[in-house]
Amino acid sequence: MIPEKTMLDLLGGDPLVRMPPHATVTEASREMLRHHIGAVVIEENDQTIGILTERDINYRVVASGRDTTALLRDVMTPDPTLIPPNTKASDALRQVVHHRYRYALVGQDRKAIGIVLISRIFAEVTKNLDNNVDEIDAFIRDGVFSDRGPLH
Repeated sequence: MIPEKTMLDLLGGDPLVRMPPHATVTEASREMLRHHIGAVVIEENDQTIGILTERDINYRVVASGRDTTALLRDVMTPDPTLIPPNTKASDALRQVVHHRYRYALVGQDRKAIGIVLISRIFAEVTKNLDNNVDEIDAFIRDGVFSDRGPLH
């Protein structure tokens, strides 16, 4: 069977853009647009203290009538869960689904090192499942139940 990838293996799809908590929503939105991403990481004193997603902007700024000059510290999701880099993709998928996240922050010790979309994690997990099913199918077809009889 093919070994399951870890979150470290899945990094590299989207850039990790870091911003200070005193930046504004407008500045963060411009960075998201410039990098074609849906989230920025908020850092202070070299530690990850929050994440701001396009969903946060929609709900906490636009829908609530706040001005886009609002500071990130006031509208971010604070203390985001960091998934350790050595976490298997299937375990990470369980965590992000449980918390209803669209983005998984990869890191440890209060420092994000990357970000992975849930769709990328899901694709990896289902690909791994498909490979395992194909291997089991081949084993059954060519081994245990072949015309030559069971494997010994």
